[in-house]
Amino acid sequence: MSLIRKILAGNGSLWAKEIWGKIRLQGQKVYWHRLVWYPMHLPKHSLITWMDILNKLPTCDRLQRMGLVTAGLCVNCRASNESRDHLFSQSPLAIELWKSVLQLNGMNYTAMTLEEIVSRASSMWKGKSLITTILKISWNAYIYFL
Repeated sequence: MSLIRKILAGNGSLWAKEIWGKIRLQGQKVYWHRLVWYPMHLPKHSLITWMDILNKLPTCDRLQRMGLVTAGLCVNCRASNESRDHLFSQSPLAIELWKSVLQLNGMNYTAMTLEEIVSRASSMWKGKSLITTILKISWNAYIYFL
């Protein structure tokens, strides 16, 4: 008997949410999921941020490993090789942009890798306060537009 028939057997009617809950693969939640998926998130920004955190964006270093491009310089600074960390946390444009975003929110900039930013933001940007929501929206937009 198929999985769907087993689920529906004996249950006259189930809501789609209940069916989805029974058939989907449930993995362990990652510690950063609330940075990406939160109330009032913009789906296109969250999707790009999610791909960025997983290092799945087509940065030059990844495209080179796949044999798709030969040039590897950063599209923004043309001074260093483009990688996820360079593009989003080490390039001069990324540093100045994130510094500005933080200053607008009354915070100071500290140089960190993307992993460190995700870790720190996950532990600090909790709850539903206005500043937390603004920081999450700002960070996702920053990743999206860079």
